[in-house]
Amino acid sequence: MASRACMQKRHHEKPKLYLRTDRQTDTRKYTNANQVDRMDPRWACLTLFLVLLVDTARGKGCGLSAFRHVPGTHCRGYELVVDRPEVGSVLACAKACCDNPACKSFQYSTYGDCYLISKICTDEEKVTVSIGNMYDRIQGAWRDDLRCGARYPAPNGQSAICNPDGKYPCCAPSGWCGKTTAHCSCSRCVDYRKASKRMVEARETLQNLRNVLLDLEEAAEIEQETRELEDMEEDVDMAEDAEKEMRELEEIEEDAGMAAEDDE
Repeated sequence: MASRACMQKRHHEKPKLYLRTDRQTDTRKYTNANQVDRMDPRWACLTLFLVLLVDTARGKGCGLSAFRHVPGTHCRGYELVVDRPEVGSVLACAKACCDNPACKSFQYSTYGDCYLISKICTDEEKVTVSIGNMYDRIQGAWRDDLRCGARYPAPNGQSAICNPDGKYPCCAPSGWCGKTTAHCSCSRCVDYRKASKRMVEARETLQNLRNVLLDLEEAAEIEQETRELEDMEEDVDMAEDAEKEMRELEEIEEDAGMAAEDDE
């Protein structure tokens, strides 16, 4: 009897997982068997949001310009091929590589065959093939998982930043890229849009300085050519003066000779 009562007691005691209490007095309990079906929708929405967030960040700004073209080369090893999509252009092949997290480079042959490769072969590992066209993913300064800061290295080996032209350009102290005030406006936040703007302005200033230097060099060359022309003109004038003096001397000598003949 005691064991039966104990079993009945255990039967009525359900795990207190995913416990929900309404605003009145009723309390509803859910068993382990219903955990998946009874999962808090807020957590489900958050999980879906994070997945979409990472997927958006992975594809943001990725295209043919994100790859370095190495024509006439091939990265050997069929075991490196992660996919062979049927595409009709090199742009579509690049997009397929961007959409595949395992793809680090791709081969787009002159015949239009697309191969997604799982590594970036070094120049020494590549072989020369007339029909080959390797495209190596350029190692970026930001990460696909939206982490940033000194604790999270980027593919280029430096501390990861946030894409200044992307959807989440600011780095929060927590090490996440985002676009809220907690990411962009706090004392320890880094807004890479401002840094990018300053870099653009610095590049424009540098280009303006280069243009000024080119103008100065052209002006100096023109001045040098002008001086050389002036020197040549002076030399011509001096030569003409010397020739004139020679003629005058010859005329004087002729006059002197004629005078001597008259005296005789």
